[in-house]
Parts: sequence; C-alpha cells; structure tokens
Amino acid sequence: MLGIDRVRGERGLAALLPSARPRPPALLLAAGLLLAVACYLAGLDGPIVPGIGDESLYVQIARLTAASGRWLPLRAAGGILDTKPPLLFWTGIAATGGGRHFELWRLRLPVVGLTFATAALVGWLAARISRDRAAGALAALAFLGFHSTIQHGRPFLTNAGETLFLFAPLALALPRRRLGPGTAVAVGLSLALAALFKSFFLVLPGTVGLWAALARRDRHAPDAVRRRHLPVLAGAAAIGLAGFALWPLLDPRPDLILSQFVVGENAGKFSPGRFLGGLVSGPYPLWRIWLGDLANAGLWAPPVVALGVDAWRRRRDLSDEEGALWAYVLAFLAIYSLPTQRQENYLLPTCAAVAVLLALRWSALGDGWFRLPLALLGVAALAVPVLLHLMDAAPGGPSHPRWVGPAAAALGIASLVGAVRAGAGRALFPAAAVAVLGVITGVLAPFNARFPAAVAAPLAGRVVLAPDRFREAQELERFRLPGAELVSYRCTGTGAIACPPPPPAGAPALAQLDVGQPAPPGWVEVAELPALKSRHTPAQIAAIVGGDLGLLLSRLVLLRPAAGGGPVAPPPQAP
Repeated sequence: MLGIDRVRGERGLAALLPSARPRPPALLLAAGLLLAVACYLAGLDGPIVPGIGDESLYVQIARLTAASGRWLPLRAAGGILDTKPPLLFWTGIAATGGGRHFELWRLRLPVVGLTFATAALVGWLAARISRDRAAGALAALAFLGFHSTIQHGRPFLTNAGETLFLFAPLALALPRRRLGPGTAVAVGLSLALAALFKSFFLVLPGTVGLWAALARRDRHAPDAVRRRHLPVLAGAAAIGLAGFALWPLLDPRPDLILSQFVVGENAGKFSPGRFLGGLVSGPYPLWRIWLGDLANAGLWAPPVVALGVDAWRRRRDLSDEEGALWAYVLAFLAIYSLPTQRQENYLLPTCAAVAVLLALRWSALGDGWFRLPLALLGVAALAVPVLLHLMDAAPGGPSHPRWVGPAAAALGIASLVGAVRAGAGRALFPAAAVAVLGVITGVLAPFNARFPAAVAAPLAGRVVLAPDRFREAQELERFRLPGAELVSYRCTGTGAIACPPPPPAGAPALAQLDVGQPAPPGWVEVAELPALKSRHTPAQIAAIVGGDLGLLLSRLVLLRPAAGGGPVAPPPQAP
C-alpha cells in the first residue's frame, strides 16, 4: 500500500507541475510581494479607500464601545447594537489603546495584518503541496491581487478575520494524513475565532468544507474517512460553537443578541417562502453566488475561468490535494446557496484555496487568459493620466501627487507590452494586479485630506452636523475634523448632494455640494475639501467617461450659521 500511495503521490505531483510555461522569476515575485505590502499599507489613514459602506458603522461601534469603558455590550449611536460578534471591535479597541488614540490607520492595521497572515498561509500551503517556494510566493501574490482581498482585507471589516480562521483549518489539516485530538482542538479554536469575528453560522461551512476536502483527498479509503475524520470534525465544531457561546455568556444583554443577531442578522437570511423565487431573480440569485469567485478575483477572473476549464477537463486525473481544494470551494458554494441572501464576500475563504490552485496549475493556463486582463488594464491605466489632468484642471478640482500620472502610465505601457508579448505578460501579471491598488491610492489621495488645523482646532468638543448618506457614513468624516462631535442629519435639498437643515444656534455643519453650488440658505462657507460623488448609474458612468466631470467631482464644505454666535446646541434627532 505504501508503494501504491507513493506512486499516486508522484503522479499527482507531476500533474501539478507541467513545465511548458514557467512561473515568474523569483526576483520578480519577491518584488511583487514587497510592492503588495507597500500598496496595502499606503493610505490606511484615508477615509476613502476601496471597501464597502459597512466600515463606517463598525468604526462607530468600536469608538462608542471604547468610550463606554466596557467591552460589552457593543454600542452604536442608536444604543446597544449586537448585530455582529465582538472580536473585530475588541481588536479595534485594543489597537487604539482603549480608544485613547482613535485613528483610522490604527483600526485598519490589524485587519491588514490578518490579510498578510492569510497570504502567508496560502503561500505556505502552495509551497508544501508543490515542493516549490516559487509556487508559494506566486499563490500569496495572487491572493493579495484579488479584488475581494483588496476591498475587504484593508478596511475595518470582519472579513479578514473570517477568511484567515476559516482557511487555517484547511491549511492545517490537508498536509496531515492522520488527524488527532490536537488537530481537533486547533481547528476548533480557529472556527471559534472565525465565529467571533462574523457568525456562529461559519462553523457549518468551515466544518463541511474541511470534511469535503479530506474526503476527496482520502477517497481511496472511505471507511478511514468516516473513522478518522468525523469524530475530529465533530469535536472541532463543538469547540467552535462553545467558543462563540462566550459572547452571550459574557454580554449583559443576551436577549438583544438573540433578537438582533441570531434572529435579525442570521435567521432573517433564511426565508423558505422567498427561496424558489430568489433563485433566478432579485438581488441575490443563485448564479450570483456560483459566479462569486469570478467577481472576487477581479483582474484574475480570466485566469480563474481557465483554471476551472482545466480542472473540468482533468476531473478524473486531479491529484488528491488539488481535488481536495476544489471540494473545499464547492462545499462553500453549496452551503451558501441555501440562504436567500447570497453575496460574493461569503466566499472569501475559498479565494485563498483558488489562489493555491492558480499557483499549482500556473504553467497549464493558456497565454490568452492573461492577455485579456492585461490589455484591459493597459487601456484603463493609460486613461488615468488624462483623467487626472481633466480633474485637476476643472474648477474646484483636486491636486493629485505628481507621481500618480507617471506611475499609471508606466503600468499601462507595461501591461500593453505584456498583452502583446505573452511570456513577459504572464511574468508581469501578478505584480501588475497589486500595482493597481497603489494607483488607486494615489488617485484618491486628494479626496482623503483633512481640514486645516486652524479650521479644525476651534471645533474640538463642539457639535458639527454631518450628512449620513449610508450606514452612519458621517463617522469617517470625524477623522477630517479631529475632536469634533459629529451628529448626523438626513440629506435634503433640491439639487444638493447633502445639504443640512436650517441651522440650530451656533452649530456648524458639513455639506457635500456640487462644484459651484452656493451654500444653502442660512449658512456661510468656512472651508472646503475636494470630494467624489458615488453610486453612479450606468448612464452617468458613460457620461463621466465622455468628459462630464461634474458627475464625478463635488465639494465637502464646512459651513457656519450665517447669524453666527450663540452656544452650541445639540441638533434635533432625525425621526
């Protein structure tokens, strides 16, 4: 049996390592990883980074929970808010010294650390399976270049912890032929941490995904799969759920955890009455989750398609480890097809597995799958200097750093050359995918400015009205006016993006106005910063591409009441 297993292992390894198209040179991979680290750390203190709107609410919860002097219950502007477990917020509180140094980069830095840890684990597993360090570096770089990793792995969000602690059990168990009690404890603790970042529900895909991977790896011994793995996974799941149970046990309001989190946040995503209709229509159809990793991959989507085609053609000849990684991906797809809310970010742990597969099968992927994204990237990057010139020259336009245009042009030229010369393009592609983040950071730089100290200092400790466009969006504006007490208002006003209500006595306000739009009645402008409009329709995007920058640029304006004077009074709360 040992001889048969050795032969199978050698055949599987040979299948993973075709030699027709080499991996990028080690020096280029190392440079790409250093570039990725620099791009992920750059601009962490900016209110505007690639992310999702939930970050502002999570920042508020961390701030107000820290201000309460207690780590539980979790607090928001409206009171206790237990719609997410506490581990992310505890991480933010600890990183900011209990809230004493509440800065945005301090909140985000641990999230980036979790992302780097996941990339290191991805690289280690790829190198372990392939016995090639270059494959490990390529896998880590691919993971860091995915759109989903950039979008969810830098802002103050729950996803980085979820991804690491759901993928870690697979990386821990896959290289081991026998799983013992120690593995059960380690896997269980990892699942508990994932649950405390996001939800107790994660124990289900984490356990089922790991079982599917191990069952596929050990398919030649089905009885051993049942005897060896099921008790270990059952124990790990129990530890994971027990770890999550610490939250309601320690929280003084477990009743709100039940109503807000268990029922509202989790059970509400399972609606049998809407399941069949939601499979093909609505915002979360079934195809959205099954194509989710293509959306998660971003520029890597064409190579991921090629990876899937390659695996389907070789489905009867996949090595044990490769089949296990695919089984892990498919298990997550099956589990997350059950809720009526099916979002791509639920699949983030599978992106780590896909990155490993990309590195293992890199040489088998055709050149054309890399030429297409490189050509698109080249055209988009070369358009950036033109866009920056138009923006900076527009009335009230921003002033971008001088390096952004040349960097974007260099990326565009290199990408187009790579699209023409296939060998160079394949070698360049992993680094180019992360370089995009650096260019985006430079483009957003002027829109992340703070108000001058001379303007912000007198407002420390004072109430400032701020527009809440989505999910406590005004929370991130606090970092532009350090020390001010921002209170939200609903966005009103004809033709205005965010126009405050009539001023209460003495309270200043922030407003987002069109370029050239005057201050609303009763207000006087004090200072302004360049701002970007968001949530454009397809027609508006087409108009922006055509040169109508009025649909893209706006102003973040600090206003004071025209009458001036008077004590600062809290504004009326929106109904």
